Amino acid sequence: AGQGKVSLVVVSMQQPILLGIISLASTCSAFLHPSLPLPSRKLSSPPSQPVNRIAQIATYPRRKIRFPSVFTLQASDLFDGVEPNEMFPKEKPKSKQVEADLCGIDEMLDSTKKIRRTGMMFSSSSTTIREPVRVPGLDKYMTLTTWHGCFPVFAGRSKRSKKFRIDVRKAAADANARSVVVVGESGLEKDSVATFVHELGDKQKAHHLYRISGSSSSFTEVFGTEEYPGVLDSVAETRHALCFSNFVRLLKSEQEAKDFMQLLETKKYYSRFHGEERVCHARLIGTTDQEDERFKSKEVLQIAVPSLRARSADIDMIASAKLTRIVRRRGQFPTTFSPEAMHRLKTYSWSGNLRELGSVLERAVYLFENDRAEHPYIPWMIAAEHTITSTSQYNTEFLRYNLLSKFRFLQSLTRSPWVFDNLIKYVVPPTFALVLAVLWLGPQTREENAALTIFWTWWWPGALLSYPLLSRVWCAVCPFMACGELVQAAKKALGGKLGDWPSSAKTNGPPFAYGLFAAILMWEELWNLPDNGSLSAWLLVLITTGAVVGSLNFEKRIWCRYYCPIGAMNGLYSKMALLEIRSWKGVCSGCTAQTCIQGSPVDSGLPGEGCPLDSSPKKLADNADCVMCFRCVKSCEKGSPEFNLRPPGIDFGIPFLLPIPGTEVPAKYKTNPWQAALLFLLQGAVYVHFIPLILQDIGLGDTLIASSQFGDGLDFYLHSVITLVLLLFPAGLLWAADELGKKLDASQVVQRLFPAQVQDVMLTDALRRNDVDAFAMAAGGTATLGRPPPPRPSVQETLMAAAKAEEDEDDGGKGGPFNELVHVAYGYLPMVWTCNIAFWISRALEEGGTILPRTVSTLSLDPAMKDWLPYVVADQHVVEFVQGGFILFGLPFTYFLTQKICKDFNLGPAQRSMHALLQLFFAASLWHCMIH
Repeated sequence: AGQGKVSLVVVSMQQPILLGIISLASTCSAFLHPSLPLPSRKLSSPPSQPVNRIAQIATYPRRKIRFPSVFTLQASDLFDGVEPNEMFPKEKPKSKQVEADLCGIDEMLDSTKKIRRTGMMFSSSSTTIREPVRVPGLDKYMTLTTWHGCFPVFAGRSKRSKKFRIDVRKAAADANARSVVVVGESGLEKDSVATFVHELGDKQKAHHLYRISGSSSSFTEVFGTEEYPGVLDSVAETRHALCFSNFVRLLKSEQEAKDFMQLLETKKYYSRFHGEERVCHARLIGTTDQEDERFKSKEVLQIAVPSLRARSADIDMIASAKLTRIVRRRGQFPTTFSPEAMHRLKTYSWSGNLRELGSVLERAVYLFENDRAEHPYIPWMIAAEHTITSTSQYNTEFLRYNLLSKFRFLQSLTRSPWVFDNLIKYVVPPTFALVLAVLWLGPQTREENAALTIFWTWWWPGALLSYPLLSRVWCAVCPFMACGELVQAAKKALGGKLGDWPSSAKTNGPPFAYGLFAAILMWEELWNLPDNGSLSAWLLVLITTGAVVGSLNFEKRIWCRYYCPIGAMNGLYSKMALLEIRSWKGVCSGCTAQTCIQGSPVDSGLPGEGCPLDSSPKKLADNADCVMCFRCVKSCEKGSPEFNLRPPGIDFGIPFLLPIPGTEVPAKYKTNPWQAALLFLLQGAVYVHFIPLILQDIGLGDTLIASSQFGDGLDFYLHSVITLVLLLFPAGLLWAADELGKKLDASQVVQRLFPAQVQDVMLTDALRRNDVDAFAMAAGGTATLGRPPPPRPSVQETLMAAAKAEEDEDDGGKGGPFNELVHVAYGYLPMVWTCNIAFWISRALEEGGTILPRTVSTLSLDPAMKDWLPYVVADQHVVEFVQGGFILFGLPFTYFLTQKICKDFNLGPAQRSMHALLQLFFAASLWHCMIH
């Protein structure tokens, strides 16, 4: 050899002779002409990996190899798990990128100094690499080991991954070569782990690994019979390794399990062929999917392979390693993941572990190749739609924008203890106590009490304006439950126990919240609470008492979810919010920890305490049961919950305002008759504030109304009756309009005016009920069917059936009448919201800017300070303009949403028209009340 080059390379594998000729030509050129470059470097086309490997070995320095040396190259040495004759891309991944993708893998390799970072398969512990001596008759069990096949399972920086690699190194370096049992779920490449243990322990590369499959082999095949020797008899006197893949399937009886356990512990077994007890000197490695107490012993080393669900933080490195192998095998350029695709991989529940991940990535690369063929200029990046698709039949993924993955600062912000745990513990209670003290001890009129001004002129319009954007975020910092959680924490600290939520809370809670809200509205009107500080304070104390009582007796926030009147109102308005917290159902379906509900363990390092409303993000149909506290985001170790920006009212289905072809999404929201009744109770509360004007319009005047205080005699009771009637007035109108529309749809007049629409309604209804006579009658007597054609439900009808099933499940399977009017009532939600804002915004514009002068009166300071303190008061014309704008803004939203829901339930043209007229009446009447 010249210039320290190797003079001979023996190719001991079934490859084309051309490969050997190229390798020998490369070596001879280096020997005869040391100054000439290797031929492989002049190839214009991408060279194959075997040529590169031979060229690398041929140019290896002499100081690393004693001369002369003979090399025997195996298939695994040349191809690294890649099929022969496959081409690699021209560009190779950068070294830093490879190290990042394979974090933890190079740590395993460098610890034994067996592989250089160039990827060359070479052992520096011996001057000669020879093929180990094979055991006769065991060729079918022999495994050609490949280092790179083990790479993905070891990748990662998490604590579980580091501990796993430490266990593997300890098992491989065990001085007594004790038996090893690799335990892990299906699809975790446990056989590769066993191979790695053997390779690390076999420093001389002088022994084979023989793998016995538990599903295709038998117990007698391993231990032998009196006539035929077993595998153990063949390798007992050697230092080879035996790997029993899923060995539990080999054992059909308890005696066989005992014999196998004795073999693992003592390396001794009874040879039936030789008729004596023998010692097996081979290294024994077993793999199994489940832990079994029968195979646990101090003499047997245990290696637990963590599942992908247990180390979701490592999925980016594992997926990058697998993607690199797939891309190289398919001959593509280096490809990466988009941030959205990586987030989806991290948040998916990998029940199939590495096997499922490999299948998903194979599919993703295939889809990417198709897109690349159509659009050659797209970047070499796997997109989100190439990986995990939505588990829902109706994909609304393109309409949602995950803010947590787009804006990194939101991840740290939402995981901050001040959002909102510390805030509700240390800030809200003292602030609430200060407000109560000012309401009780300060001046009792709103013109002189700053706390009363904040409550009735700032809080109400501010809370109403926050619902479309921030949903129920007010409930996350609610002072009522801040007091409730304080007493709940105190009871736990004293050793008290909290009860589970009663099943009756689902049925008794909504009517209780409705009744309490109606009583509060009557109390507000009859006793003029907005202008009475002490009574307003007692109102806050009343609601706080309910929260404290619920927290002392039951876990979490049962008062917030079922009994709180303010929470019921917040849940209604939050259905139209632009923000939501949801999770991938595919992720949560395989989750058994339920940390989003129960909270994270103390040793997990995650600060989450679990959802206070006992709701799971995967089961949320709308925002009514989510208070946006972000506790599920903090406690979920998989990062499944997403903080999404979405179109307003997407829970009601789209498009209900702007028809966009291809975006038809059906409605998906929970309904409750008492919640729908509360919606129209809030609409009636707006009319209650204009009782004098309404009485004047109907000719009764305002002389029947009691004074602003308690009232006396008949006037007070008459005031109570009128208040109650106006509170129930909108719900009564809704029912009357719907019933009138049903009767008109059944009349001949409507059938003559709208023949096509009525016939379509009747045909759809007959198909749904599978009624032959009704179908024939609706078809005009021309249908001669033995039975109607199979029903073809629309997308909306399909989802409505699913909504009914969910409601029946929530009711404990009791079911109940599926009232279409309840669903239609939710279509009025935009109008009720805008009409309430239109009323409360007037107080904010007229009185909200006078908070500084009123603070002077509250603190009993010098009255002269009011003259130089700034204040802002809107002109009456500006107030009326803003009020009219809100009313007109809510009318089209309500109309299109109601018409869509009516279409979903196949309501007749008269019913739809009556609802449209009722909405026009509400808008016109409140316009008259506010702008006069």
